[in-house]
Formats: sequence, structure tokens, C-alpha cells
Amino acid sequence: MIEAIRAYFAVIDSPPDDEIARLRALGTALDRLSSAYAAAAETPFADGEDPPDHHDYEAMCERVRQAFPKFGYYAVVTPTPDPEAEVMMGDAIDDLADIALDLEPIVWLWDRDRQGEATWYFQLTYRQHWGTHLHDLRRYVHQCYLYNLGYA
Repeated sequence: MIEAIRAYFAVIDSPPDDEIARLRALGTALDRLSSAYAAAAETPFADGEDPPDHHDYEAMCERVRQAFPKFGYYAVVTPTPDPEAEVMMGDAIDDLADIALDLEPIVWLWDRDRQGEATWYFQLTYRQHWGTHLHDLRRYVHQCYLYNLGYA
């Protein structure tokens, strides 16, 4: 799990220069996060000191924007049996930033030898928030890669 998280941050902080390689690396990092969630054993809650709340959304968005300057909005339809489902807009920069902000406390816990709490938090936040961002974003990255949308 922690290796997948660190790989995600590596793509944001040191993306390949080639844009297609960058998309490939991001897709792989997202796949690894998804696989890490699927592979993680259910972990019981352990009450301990909460990770520091130092979320800086704007700074994270800027960090992500530097790595993926061509990313933007994309269409999202929530899976539903209703054929009249409303089309919404996703924001790839927001998705990447939200995932990163949810993963930062997990790294903090892990680095303080609190792996059980980190795993529990990883599972909880995936189910409650960043998992949806990941799966919406993963389809967008797939389409960008397949169709080279906006990429030279």
C-alpha cells in the first residue's frame, strides 16, 4: 500500500518529460492504488493521535497543475439504471489534488510506525472520497492516452 502511495506522489512530483509517458505513469500509479485497496486486509479502527490537518488545497492544485498542465474538465455520468442520468463535469486537477490530500495523512501515519492506522485510514478514505475520484479520473487518463486528446 505505502509503495503505491509513494509511487503516486512520485508521478506528481517528478513526472516523465514525455507527455505520453506521463499519462502511462499516472495510469499505472492509479491502478496500483486501486489494487492496493483491493489487496488490503480489513483493518480495525485503532484510536490514536490524529494526523496533522495541514491541507493546503490551492498549493496541492498548483503542484498537480505543474505535473499535468493540460488536464482540465471532463464529462462524468454516475452509474445508474436511469437512461436519463445527468451528465456532470469532473475536474482532473481537483481529482488529483483530492487524492493526494487524502493520501498525505496515510504517509504521515505510516512514517510514524502506525501502519494499522494508516491502512484503516486508507480503506476508509477510499470508500468515502478518493476512490470515486480515482475511478472517474482513471477513465479520463485512459481516454487521453488512447486518443491523445490534447497531447502532442
